[in-house]
Amino acid sequence: MPAHRLRRFLPGDTFPSHTQSPLETALALRYPQNGQFEETHRGRILSLTPSSGQLMMVQITVREWQIAGAAAGVALAAGAALWWLNRKKPTPDEIEQERRQVLVSFGRIVDGSLLDGFQISNEHGETRDMLLYQYEISGVVYECSQDITTLRDIVDPCQVKVGFPCSIRYQPGSPENSILIAERWSGLRECLPVVWHPLESDEYPAISDRAS
Repeated sequence: MPAHRLRRFLPGDTFPSHTQSPLETALALRYPQNGQFEETHRGRILSLTPSSGQLMMVQITVREWQIAGAAAGVALAAGAALWWLNRKKPTPDEIEQERRQVLVSFGRIVDGSLLDGFQISNEHGETRDMLLYQYEISGVVYECSQDITTLRDIVDPCQVKVGFPCSIRYQPGSPENSILIAERWSGLRECLPVVWHPLESDEYPAISDRAS
């Protein structure tokens, strides 16, 4: 026969009744000196009130977990929306700088021509330095301009040689997105390229002349 574990009860112990729940009976046997138990709606919350403190055990239903999860999701979404509305938006110059960095890193290079350098005024009354250039890709001629106002430390608009050939960086798949100069790259040229061509037969010196 299996051995039964006997337990000796002391004076003042709380004896579990036949109407107690299994959890209440187990707590009564484990903490007999801590007083009485209280059970609330459908046994979800069971409290034990000891003489020297308070011990609370809470059982949460699936419905309550769903409500708590939904409330946490709503709070998280509200916090994200508040951050998005109050975040610092990039300025037009910062957006243009990011565009230049992307084209320098991933853009392709094609030959073009520098057509003009001019100035315009924006809606805030600021004067902006612009460069107008032209290039051809797959038989299509593109004529674009670039704002170089924030690049004055790199290039002087007054020293740009209009009419010279240049190199253009453009985005593959979107050739109209291009630049002529950036912080770490420049397509401007200081002088005209030297074109080599073979000499005609009558331009070669005679053998007697070379020997002499």
